[in-house]
Amino acid sequence: MGLIFLILLAVWGTGAWMFSKKAGRYYQDDQVFMLAALWPVFLITNSRFRENFNKALKP
Repeated sequence: MGLIFLILLAVWGTGAWMFSKKAGRYYQDDQVFMLAALWPVFLITNSRFRENFNKALKP
């Protein structure tokens, strides 16, 4: 149980960090922190966010 939690936490943290590095190109600075924290929820529920998330992860 603890190992699964650590793996999920690592995936969430990595996604938040990668998204927040380049999200300023698509979102306002005050929105980036909230979006980076909630990225898994928005990735599942919002197609527009999914498109921008993929753009933000590209070099």
